Amino acid sequence: MDRVGVFPNPTPGKLYVLLPDDLTDSNVQISVNDLTGRQVLDRPFSRQKQLTVDLSAYAEGMYTVSIRIDGQQGVWKVVRTR
Repeated sequence: MDRVGVFPNPTPGKLYVLLPDDLTDSNVQISVNDLTGRQVLDRPFSRQKQLTVDLSAYAEGMYTVSIRIDGQQGVWKVVRTR
């Protein structure tokens, strides 16, 4: 999961996830939780190199982004700003 890019951080709303070429045919599940642990987004993606997660409808603050690909999981802390 260290080859997965998550940017920009902080973000004003749109968060991009860039997958390495060997994972673009994988099924990807992205979940976003606020600091209380409440899940605010849970979305599947498939067969894409760059994924877009829109956080603009959510309040400013810190979120955790969990990305699951082929049985592996990575977690990133992301700050949502104006």
